Amino acid sequence: MSEYPHLMPAAPAVETASFDAALRQVLRAGRRNKRLFLACFGVISLVGFTTLAVLPPTYRATVTVALATANQIPTDGAPIADPTQEDDWPLTVASMMQSSDVAAAALAAVPQPTPRPSLRKRLCALGLHVICPAPLSPSELKAAQIYGFLKNLTVMPEPHSRVIDVTVEGADPVRVANLANAVVQAYQQVSLTRQSADADRMADWLNQRTATLKQSWLAARDQADDFTASHHLTIVTTATSSEPLVQQQVATVAANLAVAQAQLDSAQSQDGTLHDAALSGDASAVVAMPAQPMLASTADTLIQLENARDQLAAEFGPNYPKIRALDLQIAHTKATLNGQTGSALSSIRGNLASARRDVRQLSARLDALRAEAVNEAPEDAEYAVLSARAASLGAEYQTFLQHANDAMDRSLYLQPPVSVVSAADVPLSPAAPNKLKFGLGTLFLAFVAGTVAVLAKDRATQGFAQADELRASVQLPLLATLPLLPNLFGTVARHVVEDPYSRTSEAMRGLAASLAMRAGDHERSQTILVTSAGALEGKSTIATWLALTMQKSGQNVLLVDGDHRRGTLMRDVSLHYVAGLTDVLAGEATIGEVVQSDPDTGLAFITAGSASARSFGTVDIAQLRRLLEGLKQNYSMIVIDSPPLLAMVDGLVLGSLADQTVFVCRWQFSSRQSITASLERLRSYGARVAGLVVSMVDQEATLDFNGEYSRREFRLINQLYGS
Repeated sequence: MSEYPHLMPAAPAVETASFDAALRQVLRAGRRNKRLFLACFGVISLVGFTTLAVLPPTYRATVTVALATANQIPTDGAPIADPTQEDDWPLTVASMMQSSDVAAAALAAVPQPTPRPSLRKRLCALGLHVICPAPLSPSELKAAQIYGFLKNLTVMPEPHSRVIDVTVEGADPVRVANLANAVVQAYQQVSLTRQSADADRMADWLNQRTATLKQSWLAARDQADDFTASHHLTIVTTATSSEPLVQQQVATVAANLAVAQAQLDSAQSQDGTLHDAALSGDASAVVAMPAQPMLASTADTLIQLENARDQLAAEFGPNYPKIRALDLQIAHTKATLNGQTGSALSSIRGNLASARRDVRQLSARLDALRAEAVNEAPEDAEYAVLSARAASLGAEYQTFLQHANDAMDRSLYLQPPVSVVSAADVPLSPAAPNKLKFGLGTLFLAFVAGTVAVLAKDRATQGFAQADELRASVQLPLLATLPLLPNLFGTVARHVVEDPYSRTSEAMRGLAASLAMRAGDHERSQTILVTSAGALEGKSTIATWLALTMQKSGQNVLLVDGDHRRGTLMRDVSLHYVAGLTDVLAGEATIGEVVQSDPDTGLAFITAGSASARSFGTVDIAQLRRLLEGLKQNYSMIVIDSPPLLAMVDGLVLGSLADQTVFVCRWQFSSRQSITASLERLRSYGARVAGLVVSMVDQEATLDFNGEYSRREFRLINQLYGS
C-alpha cells in the first residue's frame, strides 16, 4: 500500500463514471425511442417466430461403423500387406459409401412413400398445363432421387480413429433411420460382390493355368510310357535297386532344371504382366496376380475408386464436390500402385536374372550328363530324361493346383470392409430447427436490431433530447417543457381551457408565473413575444395557451398575430377576420376596428391582416412602437405571435420592441444550429430573451415530467383553496 493514498491514480473511478454516463445516455435514448424499439423488436420477433413455425422439422439418424481388417490368405508363407492400415483408407471408404451405386441400393431397400400432391400438381391436374413441369424419364427420375438423397447423406470419418459416422437427414424419422442402416448394408453387399468377383477372376485364371499344366504333365508321362514300350524297357523301381550314377545325376539335374524353368516362366509371366500394366495403366491385369497380393489389393482399390468417380461424373457432372475428393484419392492410390509396381518389377527382374542363370547352368550340366549317358546307355538316358521332365511338370502342376484350391477357399473368408458398431435408431426429436436456440437467437437479434435502430435514430436526431443539454448549450433558463398532446376531440388552441388539470395547463401556468416574476412590480403592463427558429414548432399554439392562461388568472390580455405572411393564429375559432395588424400599420384601419373577441373564451386578439411584402423601415418601427405603447394603456398583457426567425426579419423587429421574448424549440426537431443562430440574431437586435420553452416532449421518453401532480390531486388542491 502506498504511503500517499491521495496520490494514487483515479483512472478506474473516471472510467466507471464515464461508463455510467454512457449507460444512462443509452437508457435515455431507449426511453425516448421506445416505440421505435418495440416496433423493430416486434417485427424481427414476428418474422423469426413465423419462420420457425413454418420451417419443416428435420430429423437426423446416424450409424456408427468401424473399419474391418482384411483377412487374406498368404500363398507363400509371407505376410500380405493390408491396405486397410493406410492413413487415407477411412477417407477412401467414406467416399465409396457415398457412391451412386450404394445410394441406389439403399433407396431400393427403403422405398419412398407416395408423396402428397403439391399445389402445383393439383392445379396441373385441373387443366392448367402451363404450369405443369416437364415429365422426367425413368432414368432421369432415378438420377434425381439419387442426387437428392446424396445431398442429405453425410459420411464423416472421426479424427484419429477407424470409426466412420453415416448420417441421413430427412423429414420422416422412421425413413431416415431405415435409410441410414440401408446405406451401410448396401455398401457391405456391394463390397462383398466386388470382392467375390475379384476372387472369381483369380480362380478362373488359376484353373486355366492348372488345366494347361495338367495336359503337359500327362503328355510327358505318356511320352515316357510310350518310349518304354517301344524300346522294350523293363523298369523296376524298388527301394533297394540301384541305377548308374550318371542316370541318377541326369534325373537330379533334370528335376532341378524343371524347377528352375518353372521359376523362370513364372518370373517372365509376372514381369510381362507388370510391364504391360505399367505401360497401359490398366489395373485390372494386376488384380489377377496371386503372387503379388499387395499389388492386387491396391489395384482393386483403384478400380473401385475409378468406377465410383465415373458414376458420379456421369450423373452429376465433373464439378460435383465429391469428385474432387475422389480425384485426390485416385491420384494417391495410383502413386502407391506405381511405387509398388516398380518395387515388384525390380524384385521380379532380379529373380528372373537368377532363374535364367540357373537354367543356363543346369541346361549345360544336363547336356553334358546326357552325352555321357548316351555313350553309356542311350535308351536308359533317354528314358531318364523323359521321366524327369514328366516329374517336373507334375510338380509344377501340383503347385498351381494348390494355388487354385487356395483361391477357391479364399471366398469363404471374404468379409465386408466395415462392421456396424451402433445401428441407427428412430430419432424422437427433430435435429433442426432447434426451437430453443432459434427462439433465443431471434429475441437477441430483435433486441440488437431495436437497440441499433434506437441509437441510429438518436444519433441522427439534430435537436436536443435532454433539457440539461439545451440549457448548457444556449445558457438560458428553461421556462417550461410542454408534453406532446395525444389526438384530441376538442380544439388544441383551447386545451388549457377545456382540460385545466393537464400537465400542459400546469406548465403554461408555470410559464405565466415565471414571466410575471421576471417583469417585477414596477411594470404595470408588458409585451411578450413568442417566437421560434422555424415553422411547425408549436409557437402559435403556445402563444394562444399563454394568453388564455393569463386571461383566466384575471388579467386583461390581448393576443396579436404578427405573422402576416401566414396568419394561422386563431384560425380554428371558425370566424372570418379581414383587417389586422398590417392594416393598422398601413393606415387602412384603426385599433378599434381590428381588436376582436373570441366568442367562446372572450379572449381579445388582433389577426395578422393582409399579407405584405414590404420590410420594416424607421417610420414603420416607430409606428409599431407607438402602437404597442397605446395598447399597453388598455391591456395588462400583450402576447405577440412572431413569424419564424429564420424565415422573416419581422420577428427580430418585434423582439427588439417586446419587453420579454420567449423562444420556443421543438423537442428532437429544432436543430442545434438553427437555435443557436436564431438566439444570436435576437441578441444582435437587442431582444430581451426571457428563456426557453421546449414543446411536444414525449412524456414517456424523458424524465422531465417526473414528480408532477395528477388530475385528482389538482382537483383536491382547488377544492381546499376554493378555486
